[in-house]
Amino acid sequence: MNRFWDLSNGRCFRTIKAHTAAIRGITLSQDGMKLASGSWDRTVKLWEGGAEPTE
Repeated sequence: MNRFWDLSNGRCFRTIKAHTAAIRGITLSQDGMKLASGSWDRTVKLWEGGAEPTE
């Protein structure tokens, strides 16, 4: 289970099950509308506009 945190208040605002292991790193697109996450489960997920990633 992965969690998204609001750094301004330290609260978790979303929990997802996209990866089966911890996320190792993330990167944002220049426009801020896409995010790629890489995990210890050896997968990379592409997130678009806040939607859950597709397989």
